[in-house]
Amino acid sequence: ADDSPLRSALVDRLRGLGCEVRVSLHTRCLHVALPATFEEFVQSRGQHTRAEFRRKGRKLLRDEVDVRFGRVTGAEEFPQMFDAFIRLHQERWTQLGGRGIFSSAPFTAFPRAAALEALTRGQLRLYFLKIGREVAAVMYCFRVGRNVYYYAGGFDDRFRRHSVGIQLLGHVIEQSIQEGATEFDYLQGDEEYKEHWSTGHRDNWRVTIAAPHWRGRL
Repeated sequence: ADDSPLRSALVDRLRGLGCEVRVSLHTRCLHVALPATFEEFVQSRGQHTRAEFRRKGRKLLRDEVDVRFGRVTGAEEFPQMFDAFIRLHQERWTQLGGRGIFSSAPFTAFPRAAALEALTRGQLRLYFLKIGREVAAVMYCFRVGRNVYYYAGGFDDRFRRHSVGIQLLGHVIEQSIQEGATEFDYLQGDEEYKEHWSTGHRDNWRVTIAAPHWRGRL
């Protein structure tokens, strides 16, 4: 990050030792400074973003009979909702021509175990939007201190017309405000929807270091 010792003291020290050090922008990390109320946050968004969010929300409630936002609070509902989250995330990335972060079973086992541990600690924020009996969208987040961190999410493309991903994001930010969080952090990635729903960003930098001899220069 900008304020990391890697960006100052260590870099200067290594250069002083003759190392070649290259610093390049790695990723932009968007975040939301949470105000006192959700209405205040919505009013701070651009007119188009604000109007579209409200219009799609009204359309969702008008078109669908049974719409429910929720959060996993107990171990008994965790397996089903976490499985739905992985399925929706992978389906979305497959449609986009990617693999998705849960394409590996050994890797998937780790966030599943970490999420369950976080649930026992009261830190897991696994939010969902159900339409009837279908899970339309899921967001996998953590609450640590005064911050809520968004790790990953997924939505069912059948409900794209209702922008269920954005509707759930709005609900998550609203719930974060209500429980007293002061920041919603998207971690890395600057996708367009995050740009519309953020209030600032931090930059992460890649530091590449080569030793001061011919192999390092090569």
